[in-house]
Amino acid sequence: QTARIEAQSVTLRNSRGIAFSNAPALAGGVVPAPGDGALQVAGQTVSLGDGAVEVKGFNNATIAAQRELLAAGEGALNTTGSLHVAATRIAAAPGADYAIAVASGAFSTALPAVSATGPAAAGLGGQLNVTAPTINHAGYFDLPSGVLELKATGAAGADGQGSVTLAAGSQINTAGRTEQFFDVGVPTRGGAVALSSANASVVIGANALVDVSGADGADAGALSIRAANGSAQIDGILKGGANPGGAAPRQGEFVLDVATLVNFNQLNQLLNTTTDGAGRIVSGGFTESRDIRVRSGDVSIGTTADPNVTVTARRFQLAADNGDIDVYGTINASGDKGGQVTLLAGRGANPDAGDVMVHGGARIAAHGAEAVAAPFGTRGEGGRVMLGSAAGGGQVNIAAGSPINVAGAGAA
Repeated sequence: QTARIEAQSVTLRNSRGIAFSNAPALAGGVVPAPGDGALQVAGQTVSLGDGAVEVKGFNNATIAAQRELLAAGEGALNTTGSLHVAATRIAAAPGADYAIAVASGAFSTALPAVSATGPAAAGLGGQLNVTAPTINHAGYFDLPSGVLELKATGAAGADGQGSVTLAAGSQINTAGRTEQFFDVGVPTRGGAVALSSANASVVIGANALVDVSGADGADAGALSIRAANGSAQIDGILKGGANPGGAAPRQGEFVLDVATLVNFNQLNQLLNTTTDGAGRIVSGGFTESRDIRVRSGDVSIGTTADPNVTVTARRFQLAADNGDIDVYGTINASGDKGGQVTLLAGRGANPDAGDVMVHGGARIAAHGAEAVAAPFGTRGEGGRVMLGSAAGGGQVNIAAGSPINVAGAGAA
């Protein structure tokens, strides 16, 4: 059985805060059991307003919004079964703070068969939090300068169960943009995206886009990926840069916490800055800070066969809880003011783990480069490097011909 709600515009809200109640008892005191059918909500625009809306008695629910699904208030949509959203975009109004929670099954998105053309620019600064046992995103989240959290809480299983999966070609946009106020354009900073799986993995498919870049002259935002009991497979396009626009903005920040990481160097390539012929950042740009934790296994920056790998970040922290860290390439945290580099190797179940090895030809740079005529504040200050090995036998080995530079800048 299917229940269907359809109109040009549909709004789901509970602004009066009315609590959900089950069907009343029948004659003889028998309470009807919850249904197990399907719910369909369809419209050009489907809005989620203030208050908590409960969807119960359906094994699955579908929201089909030809133009957009819009989180337009402070509230929540809670479903007992799976929820599928087919919309040209999923957006949030300015100031919106909305949560979608799926108790069983999956939360999934897709573009409609025919997408709407030319929708108005999405509002700035909205927040949307989605929690479900499994999350499969194949559509378009559009929250400029906003915050999006996708959390998978289910057990790991076949076909991506328990994972957060961004399908090939999907998009998440929390980038900043230039807002026009009369004759003045004001750039806005990039927003934040957080992807997490409690028991499985985070997968970003080929050509899937996650964009937290800032508008020209505004700071970039942040991307965090957490899969403490799984891995991160990242094959998409990550944007976290900030091009100058009359100011020197901060670049993007990146956090990764995973049980295992197959290829650090592939990830590093996606995070480093790529520019076009005019010198504008077109991908990567996560060079303000990187905080990477790998709970099991070794991590190698470059290899003996290919040492030409450079990590570029003003603050770079790498922890291998139960593994070795090998540096064959370059870690560059230098800048006008020196940056920070921290490499920490631990020893868990593996008694041979816990070494930090800086191999010959490798280089760690955290020096200050801004020459100043006279000391002033922290301008030109040198940086900091910390190398730490496991207690009870771990080693830090810095080979000959592998310089570490934390010097301050010389006088102009």
